[in-house]
Amino acid sequence: MFVGVALPSFVGSTIEFYDSLLHGAAASQVFNELFFSGLDPMTGTVSLFLAGVCVVSAVKARVTFE
Repeated sequence: MFVGVALPSFVGSTIEFYDSLLHGAAASQVFNELFFSGLDPMTGTVSLFLAGVCVVSAVKARVTFE
């Protein structure tokens, strides 16, 4: 029973971590020019990292309140 719960939980957490890692790397290199082309590069990068903080906060809230 424990393996039936632990393994999918581990796989899901690993995928979510990898997704956050990719988002952080892409935010600093690509997304600031793609989504915030009207802003200077530093402001675009900060805006995307703040969006990442919102995503992480949503995940923490989901885990905390479930």
